[in-house]
Amino acid sequence: MHANINGTRIHYLVEGEGLPCMIPSLAGTPIYERTFSENLRRHLKMIFVEPRGNRSEVGDVSSITLDRIVDDLDQLRAELNLGRIAILGHSAHGFVALRYAVRYPDHTSHAIVIGGIPAMDATFLLEQEKHWAMIASQQRKELLMLNRERVKDALSNATPDDGIIINYIANGPMIWYDARFDCTDLWKGHSSSAQIFQRFWGPGGEFSRVDPRVEFPKVSCPVLIASGAFDFAAVPTAWHKFKDLLASHTYRAFEKSGHYPHFEEQAMFDSTLLEWLKRN
Repeated sequence: MHANINGTRIHYLVEGEGLPCMIPSLAGTPIYERTFSENLRRHLKMIFVEPRGNRSEVGDVSSITLDRIVDDLDQLRAELNLGRIAILGHSAHGFVALRYAVRYPDHTSHAIVIGGIPAMDATFLLEQEKHWAMIASQQRKELLMLNRERVKDALSNATPDDGIIINYIANGPMIWYDARFDCTDLWKGHSSSAQIFQRFWGPGGEFSRVDPRVEFPKVSCPVLIASGAFDFAAVPTAWHKFKDLLASHTYRAFEKSGHYPHFEEQAMFDSTLLEWLKRN
């Protein structure tokens, strides 16, 4: 389905019944449609949204800001006649979820951050390097080098857009608890935008401007932070200095997960999320 939001054609998909839960992704939502369980769809009305790129219009990338993305999400919420919603952000989309909670507190029942980080700065990069050096096995490190070597030719012939997903798949040992897991099938139906990636994930991009010391104290709704102990992309230890800035939060580390605890430990994640929603 598509909705015209502030002049932009935005793709969304609604699945399930229960508490409305919006799941935005600037990288496309097929991977989330595939990795969240059918069980959750019996408890949550999951609204998968592509604010820009993939199946949505991209428009003028230079004019897109984090606040504009969040405002578009709230316009879509109103278009769908939804009241208060939970907002769920995976990976860097955790910044989207928390910014939505700040800008629209009256419309936010819960914020859920999975495999996210509190800040995208030099301190985080040091934390990431340390976690990889100390926790990753030698076999995992060798697999990463082999994967990166294997895709060199493909990357040299790929467009910048295609290169994003090729790189992501090759970096599997940093992302998955099972270092040999091939996530190629999860990315089918995705068409990434290097321009959007640079605008939000790149140096000086929108996500790098988020300061948790300023942002987190403004979040008034309950927040669930779910991290994977073997997530070397969004390392769980990055939260230890910042999570207490959130007025109402629950932090949970999943010991046999990487970047996708909702997929890698699906039953445990589901029970954790649903019990937390009942309590909050």
